[in-house]
Amino acid sequence: MKSEFSRDLGRAITHINRIRKRYMAGRLAEYGLGGALYMYMLAIGGNEGASQDFLVCRFCADKGNVARAVKKLEDMGYLRREADPEDRRQNRLFLTERGKELMPIIGGYLAEWGDLLTKDMDEDELKAAHEIFRKLEENAKAATEAVKKA
Repeated sequence: MKSEFSRDLGRAITHINRIRKRYMAGRLAEYGLGGALYMYMLAIGGNEGASQDFLVCRFCADKGNVARAVKKLEDMGYLRREADPEDRRQNRLFLTERGKELMPIIGGYLAEWGDLLTKDMDEDELKAAHEIFRKLEENAKAATEAVKKA
């Protein structure tokens, strides 16, 4: 039973994530924000001055992919990089005014997605789902840390 649950859960999470990506890509196409670009913008917007390493850790992403995404966002005029005065090898990331203007638009589409995803769910179901996914995330992080230490 647990192995079937694990497989089914993995599939469901993967499918929901892929569908969310398509949904958000469609909504943000006019801004050129495909893939994880909007998520990087949200992370930077909430952590002005963060480094690329912050994005790597936050999203469990490949350094090269993050570097390419940051370059693309910079080229599109949504963020700027500044050398860290304490460590010139690091860049600090900041949203431009153009990038900041997109934050409420991105947030609105994410809220819309959340509403679509949770339609017909009552408060108790939402609370239960939140608690279950919080525990799953906690367990996943613990398992990853255990593998790192081994």
